[in-house]
Amino acid sequence: MKRIGITGTIGSGKSALASLLAREYPVLDCDQVIKDLEQPGALGWRLILEYFGASYFKEDQSLDKVKLAAAVFESDTKRKLLEALLHPLVRQVMVAWMNQQKTEFCFVQVPLLYETAMELYFDAVVVVYAKQKTIVHRLLERGLSEDQIQARMKSQMPIEEKVKRADYTIDNNGNLSVLASRVLQLLHELKKD
Repeated sequence: MKRIGITGTIGSGKSALASLLAREYPVLDCDQVIKDLEQPGALGWRLILEYFGASYFKEDQSLDKVKLAAAVFESDTKRKLLEALLHPLVRQVMVAWMNQQKTEFCFVQVPLLYETAMELYFDAVVVVYAKQKTIVHRLLERGLSEDQIQARMKSQMPIEEKVKRADYTIDNNGNLSVLASRVLQLLHELKKD
């Protein structure tokens, strides 16, 4: 079985690619793993409470993700602390999940794959990319402000560097049907390699 990592920048289309691949193959979304770890009582939730304090939680004990995101994207120290708390847990879940898969390929969507040296866990890495104006448009549609977009983009490795490191790349400047045809091409390439 080949283990394939999927990465890109925020708004590049990682989730769209992953959802197309999930029609035929198992796909793990590390963003969803983080969401699960942040549920009240989960280990990630407990670590955030311990290291960041109760002010980052709502009355119902759920994590105030808006407040935490504002803090970590304004402070490299807080962002690195949060990553140090959660990324080892994500790696554990990811490796256990991959070890359970029995198909020809399994795919893992990892937004910060290169930033966290997770490429070492994969047989190949696919980088999804789009033009900056396309990404900004997508993120504005999601409700992020220009400042929030810039802060998030600044915290990630430039897409040009990710593309250089990739085993495979997917241009996602088009619509979903164009992306679907590129997925078929990717699968063809993966099968022959």
